[in-house]
Amino acid sequence: MVLCLALSLIALGLCLGASAPPTPVSRSAGPSELSAERAAETLDLLLGPRPHSVASDSNLRVRNRILRELRRLGYAPKLQHALSCHPGLCAEVDNIFFGVPGTHPDAGTILLAAHYDSVPAAQGAADDGIGTATLIEFARALKHRPPTKQSLLFLFTDGEEAGLLGMRAFVGHPDFHSVTYVLNFEARGNRGPMLLFETGNGDAPLVAAFGRHASRPLTSSLFQSVYRELPNDTDFSVALRTGRRGLNFACIGGMEHYHTAYDDLEHLNIGTLQHSLDNLDASLTGIDALAGTPAAAPVESEPNYFDLLGSRIVFIPTWFGYLATLLGLLLPCGIAAWQRSTLRWRALFGSLGLTLCGLLVSVLLNAAFGLLLHWAGRAPAPWVAHGGYVVVTAAGLGLSWLFWQAGLNRGDREPASLEPLPSLEQLIPIGLLFGLLGLALLGALPGAAYLAYLPGLGLALLSTATACVRQHQRRSGNKSGSKLAWLVWGGGAAIAFCVAIAWFPVLTQLYAALGLIALPAMGALWLLWGISLLPLMPAQSRRLLPWALLLCCSIGGITLLQEPYTHEVPQRASVGVVYDATQQTGRVLVDTSYGDVPPKLREVLKLDTPAGPSFPWLGGWRDLSESGPSDWKSPIRSNLVTRKRQAFPDGIHFELDWRRQLWAEAVSLSLPHDTPAELSYMLNGGEPQLATPKFVQGASDPTKSMPTNWKRWALVGNPRAPLRVLLKVPAQPAKLQVLVCEHRFNLPDDVARDVEANRPSNAVPSQFGDNSAICHTETL
Repeated sequence: MVLCLALSLIALGLCLGASAPPTPVSRSAGPSELSAERAAETLDLLLGPRPHSVASDSNLRVRNRILRELRRLGYAPKLQHALSCHPGLCAEVDNIFFGVPGTHPDAGTILLAAHYDSVPAAQGAADDGIGTATLIEFARALKHRPPTKQSLLFLFTDGEEAGLLGMRAFVGHPDFHSVTYVLNFEARGNRGPMLLFETGNGDAPLVAAFGRHASRPLTSSLFQSVYRELPNDTDFSVALRTGRRGLNFACIGGMEHYHTAYDDLEHLNIGTLQHSLDNLDASLTGIDALAGTPAAAPVESEPNYFDLLGSRIVFIPTWFGYLATLLGLLLPCGIAAWQRSTLRWRALFGSLGLTLCGLLVSVLLNAAFGLLLHWAGRAPAPWVAHGGYVVVTAAGLGLSWLFWQAGLNRGDREPASLEPLPSLEQLIPIGLLFGLLGLALLGALPGAAYLAYLPGLGLALLSTATACVRQHQRRSGNKSGSKLAWLVWGGGAAIAFCVAIAWFPVLTQLYAALGLIALPAMGALWLLWGISLLPLMPAQSRRLLPWALLLCCSIGGITLLQEPYTHEVPQRASVGVVYDATQQTGRVLVDTSYGDVPPKLREVLKLDTPAGPSFPWLGGWRDLSESGPSDWKSPIRSNLVTRKRQAFPDGIHFELDWRRQLWAEAVSLSLPHDTPAELSYMLNGGEPQLATPKFVQGASDPTKSMPTNWKRWALVGNPRAPLRVLLKVPAQPAKLQVLVCEHRFNLPDDVARDVEANRPSNAVPSQFGDNSAICHTETL
């Protein structure tokens, strides 16, 4: 037991050490080296003090700084200006790009991509200042390095935060046609390692090429499989849909700062920036060497892979996964048949039942713990200030079951004078459980299957060795049986250590990836890893159960005493005001994104309506807001002017001028969801851009609480540009009423003063941030 515990702690320490970002390279390093300190200085020059969302004046200033820096380095950057759309939102984007010829121009082009815009609430030092600084530092070092075989295309996209708008526009650019591979750099936090979390289909050769040159590759096929099931997208997703191949990197630590004012240089981990630089260097070197060779071809059957303590990437062929799963199922069954006369069948089935029961109990205990935290107001959000305490408690609640179940583990001792072996009554059912789980994962989540079939195979082999030595002991009863028993124990400990090395990188990243949403599963996953130790745990382990429960209760009690938010881990609390100029009424809204509105802010803003859809306000993080009356009034500054109205066989076509004033930083047009309509934008007399609406819930009159369904088209952009709207409806209704809103990403001065004076220091705006809207209804 002591040996297993020691090996587990060693494995945990090694995994935590391997996942730490590297030490930043000094700014005094040679010109061909990549230095995070130099990159951070460049980033400080590029970023202004304010957020720089797409089509804003501050984004223009950031773009000009990037252009100046690239020209200073000796490059000739170009701009692509385009109107780009995704469902619900359009914007004018300005992508920055430039090429670097390779020694073999016909070999293709590698695209190096990052976005330079931020959300309206954040400075964007990490998201995606990390990517922007990485590309610029690499461009600087490239001047002092031999040219690559393939040509390089550097791309700084605009409008990623508004819906991947820059990349959507660039995939239609002629310079994109020669692109073969894409390397994208993102951030969903501001610290931790840069993980390789996404590739194209069949891109295992690219992962291997990256791993051969990376000093600290951190990746897993599990990340790829899970990410494919999520609705999240990055610029890399747009490139993949065009058939390109490549690698996508991001950090996920510090999610509590994501898309808030804390995404600034002060909170950016420079080691994370260094890891981003190292990953770019390794992936580019590997892919450039691989390109054009037969080994670069995509594979039809994707292998499982994971990093071995950040030193190298281990690949497991698909055929081996199926073979390991098959052996993990057949060997325990064969051992059970062979040893049927001596097995304690009641204990065997009892062990299987208790293991399944333990997994269920662990889920229920952690779900109850989560409900208790939520009821006590200590876990209103997925990421809180005391998250570490919660994770330790969840893991402890799961692992405590092991000490109780180990009481059934008497070992196999025949005759009594010989050393005991691991218990077959535990090995066989647990091995079968992992084998069945591996079979299920191979079908449902293939990239995660190695977490099941590797332990299953190890336990199957341990079962075989145990049965053979057990048979030898029964026949000979000599001292060699005792020595063999110790060898089996040593092999079991080695298997447990290897299982921990495979599992711990996943378990330790679970909170950063999913937060407390995954709390019910956390304990079960820790227990699922822990049951691989169960056959090696003596019955005396049950004596540790009271101490384990006492420790869990103590840490859980400490958790209940902690405040969920601090100055460094703030609550998301965005405030907005909406004025309906038609009804001459206003509302103030607060989106706190998981949790109650701070009492002082609630009192000052006189909130009287429970959380509901934020429409027609653009909203904060979750698009659910509490609201109250507002006495803020504003004249209409934007309106639609009908230039043409024509009847066609397919319906009525309206050509409208949308007259906007400097106050507006975005505008939106909404129709009831059951109104069939097609809308296109034209800017500066250009080609019409078809826009797809986003379906939202809300009330046309902001003072009404009953939600209705709407389809909304929004445009973020420079109000100085003439905007024409082409609207097609199948047939002219009696009255075609359109809700027209203009938006600004700040609050009126008097409202802003009240909010800043009463919003606590542990609360910050997020996503769109504090913003205002003036709406009115027009009849066409």
